[in-house]
Amino acid sequence: MRRIGQWPQRIALGVATVWGLAAGMMFAFARTEQAWMVFIGGYQTSLLLTAIATVLGGTALRRGEWGRALVLGVGTTLAVTTLYLVGATMGSAGAPSGLVHLSNGVALQRKPDLLTMAPGFYLAGLGLGTVLGPGFLLFSPGRTPGRRRAPILRMPAQFPPPAVYRAKGDPYRPGPLPVRTVRLAPGHCAAPAPLTIHAPTAPGQYPVVLFQHGFLLHPGCFSSVLTHLASHGFVVVAPQMYAPRGLPLDKPSSVAEAELAEEIVDWMSQHLNQVAGVTARPDCLGVAGHSRGAKVAWWLLKSGHSPIRAVAGVDPVDGAIKLAADPRVLDGSFAATVPALVIGTELGPVLPGPFTSPSAPTGRNHVQFFAACAGPAWHVLLRDHGHLDMLDDLSGTYVRRGMCVGGADREGARRTTAGLLAVFFRGTLQEDAAALRVLSDADAAPLPVEVSAKVPEVRDALRAA
Repeated sequence: MRRIGQWPQRIALGVATVWGLAAGMMFAFARTEQAWMVFIGGYQTSLLLTAIATVLGGTALRRGEWGRALVLGVGTTLAVTTLYLVGATMGSAGAPSGLVHLSNGVALQRKPDLLTMAPGFYLAGLGLGTVLGPGFLLFSPGRTPGRRRAPILRMPAQFPPPAVYRAKGDPYRPGPLPVRTVRLAPGHCAAPAPLTIHAPTAPGQYPVVLFQHGFLLHPGCFSSVLTHLASHGFVVVAPQMYAPRGLPLDKPSSVAEAELAEEIVDWMSQHLNQVAGVTARPDCLGVAGHSRGAKVAWWLLKSGHSPIRAVAGVDPVDGAIKLAADPRVLDGSFAATVPALVIGTELGPVLPGPFTSPSAPTGRNHVQFFAACAGPAWHVLLRDHGHLDMLDDLSGTYVRRGMCVGGADREGARRTTAGLLAVFFRGTLQEDAAALRVLSDADAAPLPVEVSAKVPEVRDALRAA
């Protein structure tokens, strides 16, 4: 999948602002009729330029994503309209008011009354956006109609793979293995996306965990948690699904992210050992994610294309706003009996302030994810902590901690989250069913937690996975 190009759109939006400023200044320095021609023509040209830039930027749309295409088209035209009118307002501030009478008897305003005209401009932009959206879907070079999947190679039954590394010790403390971090740019070693890989340095056979970042975040936000997990004997692959900056409307849907995640899973079978420097075992695969990244993990599980043995969600969210462009993954229970861990936060559904929305709204959060799991599944609620408390540095993103209600002990939230993931994947991927008992031991966690579980026939489910 082509990555979304941010810069063509940003340049076009910047040009629209400058043109609006220049068109507004024309009312002070040029004849009124000429200024009006420049003003109307500049707006039309700004819309056309931004539409072209959106297509040239390779916006990633997939066949059938009409809802997301419509949102992108309308969002693009309304953004251009706003910036153009702001520029024109600033540019025409010094122009005289009143009327000027032309030689043919027509009277024109010396400068536009932008407050009165704004509804008409926005209505025109809205109409154009409804046409541009389907156009993006039909003609964008970033559109991907689908892809052929390479067959997953499995070892013959008569030659079972060797046993994977099995960790010991307190899962809430760093593991005994030193860890190195490798970062790949797209295309390097055929990587389909930017990848951050945390892997043990000691030789051995290690299960693989694919970790999906949350909305508008990046893998670096989870460095402490993922390094901790790798130190307990896992190769952790954390892709950057899209640029964390830019307009939220031009980001891929969770379904599109899941399709890219499938490409990354395919890539692992051929290239991960070379990059990690140890024997990674993509045939022993777990997926995890934070916030909307957990939704992506559940989409990947639901597709049934990848050999997933376990799934985990860190304060999962099935869409803060219900849009047709990003369908809900929770439309009932999951038939698969893959072991699942759902980590929730008590403060995630709490409003951080007026005119805001909660990070993990009630009705679309960890409660519903756990209810949809057939089992075996564990639900761990972090008391008195919020949606971003387990993250590290948020630099390079538009996300700020003030957007979510948080707790007092962020280090404890990171240790608790990392330890829960470590013990869960130790039990499910390292074939140590006894380790799963720690998940039900609320007293062992660094922070106060509440635990509930669905654990029918755990051992049989682990063997089947």
